[in-house]
Amino acid sequence: MYASSIYNLRVNEARDGVLVFNTFSGALVMLDWDTYQFLLGVENNQNPESHEHFSELLRQGLIVRRELNEANRVILTEKRTKMLSRRDTLKFLVGPTLACNLDCQYCYQSEVRRNIAMSEGVWEDLFSYICSRFEPTVKRLHIDWFGGEPLLEHERIARFSVRMASHCKEIDVEYSAGVITNGVLLSQRLMGVLHNQCMVKHIQITLDCLVDNYCRLKGATAEDFYTVLDNIEQASQLCSLTIRLNTDDDNYGDMKELARHLLVDRRLRGKVRIYLAPIEGTDSAGEGFMKRFLTQMEPEFLGYLVNQLGYSADGLLPQYKGVYCGLVSPDPAIIGPSGEFYQCEHHFGDSSKVTGHISRGLYYTPNQLDLLNVDIPLACSDCDILPLCLGGCPRDRLEDGLSVDCSSRRQNVLKKIRLYCAHNGWSLDWNHGEGRSQG
Repeated sequence: MYASSIYNLRVNEARDGVLVFNTFSGALVMLDWDTYQFLLGVENNQNPESHEHFSELLRQGLIVRRELNEANRVILTEKRTKMLSRRDTLKFLVGPTLACNLDCQYCYQSEVRRNIAMSEGVWEDLFSYICSRFEPTVKRLHIDWFGGEPLLEHERIARFSVRMASHCKEIDVEYSAGVITNGVLLSQRLMGVLHNQCMVKHIQITLDCLVDNYCRLKGATAEDFYTVLDNIEQASQLCSLTIRLNTDDDNYGDMKELARHLLVDRRLRGKVRIYLAPIEGTDSAGEGFMKRFLTQMEPEFLGYLVNQLGYSADGLLPQYKGVYCGLVSPDPAIIGPSGEFYQCEHHFGDSSKVTGHISRGLYYTPNQLDLLNVDIPLACSDCDILPLCLGGCPRDRLEDGLSVDCSSRRQNVLKKIRLYCAHNGWSLDWNHGEGRSQG
């Protein structure tokens, strides 16, 4: 009749009870020992509905119907989400140029970067192509501007945005945009244009490190660094702002001081989101780097943000999203400066990875089908954190032969949950009984 969910992760245990997190439903529940034992033995219970907490455990997803194959639900949901686009929303990642005003050592576009920017003809074709994708069911359009450095083309972005926003208003479609930028050109005047004319609601800025490492890693000047800091402070007053801190073994030592400067000295606490991202494949990202990042660096950094700088812990609980990457879709979503389509943002600028064109349609290339056909590995079916990692990045698995370090990923998940609980006043002076909640 019923069974304990295979995605019940035992976070902590103590004399008085057990803390359980369900990686599919996101439920975080404190169970006394009697209820926990009932949960473990529910499959053999002849009358589970009579238990006082049965209905709540079922609602929270800690108990499921026995006939439900939970792993297949995750696997099939991922397949369906990849293959069936949302009919009410259009999303595009558009790179108007391959050029950049900085020269980051770790940038995956460094080998393909050229001073190519959208011509007026391509801008016109882009407008026509997006309009051709409007169906009666579409209620929202969102464009993220990407690059290269997209703000090198800010004047053309503004002209396009005003025209697109006007068209969307005519057909009763909500239009919004975002920008992924290094922040050097994000002046107060330009921020006003982006906010008022381009409908930009969110901006992500890659900052990385303190001034010396910033100049070394990004081919920048000290003036660039301090300009970006000023621009972050100004931009935070107009829109949602995310600061991405790319890190490896060499620059990790800068991260806490940089975060303190942003959140405390610049008084940006509550105004910006900060997250740490690993730089892989460089000389300074040595052997075992991802293991260190997952089990030590990111948890330590998050603990510092929350416990020392008063950063919100609300985003610490991991969430099931249905699909690893929303850009892996049969419908073109990534568009380059010549109007070319890509299947993955990490293919941007690589002519061998082009899958079509805005004026000529899809080419149905092998690499497009290959990425769409990357399934969750069968070996992951029995993993209690499958809903959170979904087998890892499809491109990493297909092209680089990389797989998820399950043990390190599980430690990362557990440490984030414990940090969330400690911050919210849950006593964690317990034994760490890690693992799946099974008898």
